Amino acid sequence: MFAATPSLADGPFGVTMGQDPGLLKECKPRTERPGWYICSALPRTHPDMEAYQVQAFPETGVCFVKAIGKDIQINPFGTSLKAKVDSLEAQVAETYGRSQKRDFLRSGSVWKEAAEWTTGLS
Repeated sequence: MFAATPSLADGPFGVTMGQDPGLLKECKPRTERPGWYICSALPRTHPDMEAYQVQAFPETGVCFVKAIGKDIQINPFGTSLKAKVDSLEAQVAETYGRSQKRDFLRSGSVWKEAAEWTTGLS
């Protein structure tokens, strides 16, 4: 049996795979989605995030962690959103290595102009 302690909690946001979700004091089970927890904070929070979701089961412990970002005011070009994503990507790369960004329009999209970026996103 493996139990995560604060010194071992070196995964994303201070949560380790297999960890007992009961150790996450700011997390509440989601009654409408068994195995999912909504958390107002985790051992390591991020200033750009407002909530977190954790998926965990009795036989496996924590197997998934997701951060939910704060709302960002954007223009039709998505300038501020793109800048925030680039900033977060650089921070994540420092810990986990470079990622592959996929920022493209699907073939046949009617949204082709730069000022339609946020419309295409929605």
